[in-house]
Amino acid sequence: MSSQIYILVSFAVLILVLLVLFLIRKKMKKPITAMAMFAFLCIITGIAFSDDKRVAYGFIGAGVVIAIIDIIKQIKNRNKNEVPTEE
Repeated sequence: MSSQIYILVSFAVLILVLLVLFLIRKKMKKPITAMAMFAFLCIITGIAFSDDKRVAYGFIGAGVVIAIIDIIKQIKNRNKNEVPTEE
């Protein structure tokens, strides 16, 4: 019973953090991408389904993979937008 309460409270806190990030993302210098928010949502869903380990690990794994893909895309875009300076 106490583990279910812990999971419910942590799920509520993570949802609150996601909502705050969604509301302030345009004011940030580097806004959070849609893929990063989707990855975060997958991880939260994995925590919510922690009773069924296969489903939970599947969602958490999918969230991590999506986050890694987003990081790689951001690095490629940053390298593409950099203009080499001539000295």
